[in-house]
Amino acid sequence: MFLMLLAVLVPPLEAQIPPSTLKSAELWFDAKATLGAFRGITHEARGETAGAPSLSEVHGFVEMRAKNLTTNNGLRDRDMRKTLDADTYPTIRFDLDSVAVRTDAPDSARIELVGRMSIHGVTRLIRLPAKLQRQQHELRVTGSYELFLPNYGVTRLKRMLGVLSMDETIRIGFDVTFNGAREGAEGRIQ
Repeated sequence: MFLMLLAVLVPPLEAQIPPSTLKSAELWFDAKATLGAFRGITHEARGETAGAPSLSEVHGFVEMRAKNLTTNNGLRDRDMRKTLDADTYPTIRFDLDSVAVRTDAPDSARIELVGRMSIHGVTRLIRLPAKLQRQQHELRVTGSYELFLPNYGVTRLKRMLGVLSMDETIRIGFDVTFNGAREGAEGRIQ
């Protein structure tokens, strides 16, 4: 009975998807280095999606400034920005071209985000596994992926003649929420 009610109240994820803007973001990477593992993170990003007849046709973007990443270690942060050439390549961006739905339920789906990742002035095609959850008028997308930094021209990962180094592969992650609610003519959320 509950599932039948849920199916009536929550349209399927393959239904019309309205345009949306990024409401909140947690973008991070986990890295391993000679002195131990660390995480770089930011909550400052912008993004949007265009409306589409179905989830598989949605496109949009999420981007952040490389300088906004922090590891909570000033020296490491300065070194990271230098390695990323953040003054020359200030933006890290993911452009979404389409969504491949793997499994779905009325309010969630296992998906693959198909698009282009741009880091350090290099743009590459990428497929990011993710989970999508519908929460009222919001869509939350979470996931993580291993990324090989030299593929993006990020190669200066050794310091002090190689005594200090960082692995070339990092795990990137995201937890983003898009607000698809819009105000109608009467000022109510549709």
